[in-house]
Amino acid sequence: MAPSRFSLGVAGVSLLVTLVIAAGIWDSYFPDPDAEGLRARRAYYESVLQKADVSWKEALYYKVVDGPGPGVTP
Repeated sequence: MAPSRFSLGVAGVSLLVTLVIAAGIWDSYFPDPDAEGLRARRAYYESVLQKADVSWKEALYYKVVDGPGPGVTP
């Protein structure tokens, strides 16, 4: 007997929920290594360019022109 659409739907949703939970657990044990660098660049550019009224996203664009800030690894 073939599985019904309902049982296939429940199995699919169950698989998606399991994948989301597994990804959350994986990220908690193995965080993204670039996330800390992005936070450091954001903090640097917010402090330097806050007087110029430029957002941190625009400041990341200007990083190409100005180079990295002191103590900030690219």
